[in-house]
Amino acid sequence: MQKKILKKGDILFSNINSIEHIGKMAVFNLEIPIYHGINLLRMSPINNVNPYFIFYTLSKQEYKNWIISRSNKAVSQASINKSTLGNLDLLVPGYDEQNKIANFLTKIDKLIYFRKQKIEHLKQLKKRLSAKAILLGHPLQRSHYRGIIIVKILRDTV
Repeated sequence: MQKKILKKGDILFSNINSIEHIGKMAVFNLEIPIYHGINLLRMSPINNVNPYFIFYTLSKQEYKNWIISRSNKAVSQASINKSTLGNLDLLVPGYDEQNKIANFLTKIDKLIYFRKQKIEHLKQLKKRLSAKAILLGHPLQRSHYRGIIIVKILRDTV
């Protein structure tokens, strides 16, 4: 059972999924005992290999294409086995260089994440403010015959 417990730095690789999701990955970075399940391969990088460097390397389009081209495709799913993945050659620089690259790309990912959060927050704020501004600033808000006036406005503009 110990073999199925994830360790910090393990890479979880989706090896059975739809073709567009095959090869998606995540780096496990918790220090709590969690068991990994089916449809995921656990890759445990050897010493002096940064898991985030491997994650970013395998996320490149050329490696995605390699994975897809070697996947066994079925009607609604595809799969790739551990031995096929074991044939993949990766160019891995020294550990210090791996860390620099992985840290740089992780910082960019965090910036993207927080920017997306800000954009989503601003979209929600715009929805709320525009709904209030339109209703509060519009004469129809104060009218008892709102429906009739709206129909007339729509007819006049169509």
